[in-house]
Amino acid sequence: MITARVARSLFALQIGFLLYAAPGSTQQITLVSPHSGAASVGANLTGRQVTFTVSTQSSQSSQRTITILTCSGQITSCSAPGTVTIIQSLNVTVTFTSLAGGTGTITLRAAGSTSADQGTITVTVTPPYGVAVTPDGGTEPTRTANTGGYWPRSRSRTLAPIPTRIRSAALERAESRAVRYLVRYL
Repeated sequence: MITARVARSLFALQIGFLLYAAPGSTQQITLVSPHSGAASVGANLTGRQVTFTVSTQSSQSSQRTITILTCSGQITSCSAPGTVTIIQSLNVTVTFTSLAGGTGTITLRAAGSTSADQGTITVTVTPPYGVAVTPDGGTEPTRTANTGGYWPRSRSRTLAPIPTRIRSAALERAESRAVRYLVRYL
């Protein structure tokens, strides 16, 4: 009987010793968010930024090594701090350059002494919008130098006719004056 009690006590002592952890030697869980985030930036811009959050469950100061695993697609020149010191949570900013329109991916990894995690942000690069004015079909004839009275077809506009049922004498006079003005001054 005594041996069984001693054996149980020794077993309990071993379990207690295994569960006991000295300060500073506890497991440091590392979490990175977002795991699948999204961002949108304009095309061909430098100094663009996205933010990841690196957190731990410890209330003591600890260091994490930051690594950019992926900087691909329409995203290039990703940079982030190499090592950060955190207490529970810290925002880590990744700076990058966007290329032409499309998508790109940034994956950040944070590693502590006992654990690591990674997060990913998909960046949509919006193309710049341009406006082009072209003639309405066809090409313009060559203009003879020093001649007057020429108006290129590409600068002509078509006036939409007003439906007959709402046409009145006053409206016709106003329309006629507007057409004469356009012909004379444009």
